[in-house]
Amino acid sequence: MLYDIARALTTEVEQSQLPQLIESLSQGIETKRAKLQKLEDQKKNLELEISGLETAEAVTQQKLKKRKGQVHDSELEVKTLRDKLIEIQKRITPELIKNLNKLLDKNEAHQNLQMMISAFSSLINMKATTTPAEARADFKNHSNLIEKMINAMATNFEVNNNVVETERD
Repeated sequence: MLYDIARALTTEVEQSQLPQLIESLSQGIETKRAKLQKLEDQKKNLELEISGLETAEAVTQQKLKKRKGQVHDSELEVKTLRDKLIEIQKRITPELIKNLNKLLDKNEAHQNLQMMISAFSSLINMKATTTPAEARADFKNHSNLIEKMINAMATNFEVNNNVVETERD
């Protein structure tokens, strides 16, 4: 059809060149079609890649939400522990420590009380066991005892924080 239209509009000289011109135009059209197909394939590949990235982002967002929940829970736990420590610190007065030391200085001190003090000393020093002398040293000074309690709390907080940080990675 294109050939018939071109033939009607051209002279004899031009008509002899017409098959070459049509061939050239056909090749140009085919080249453009190939380029268009290549672009469409690239578009499909990009759409698939975008879809994969969107899925990965959704998974990452879910993980982030979970981690934020874990951090929030850890922060609540730390606040609770801190509040409990403050309450305990209020109950452990210098006068109480002084009276406890007087009781321990007497030979009448009950062995169960000494075992409890050793266990408490082990907790705040983060040791498996504590000797009676080490336990007594912890209870000699009120401010040192409170400082060790705070350090034990801070160490526990750092361990929990490290667990949360590890989970984030």
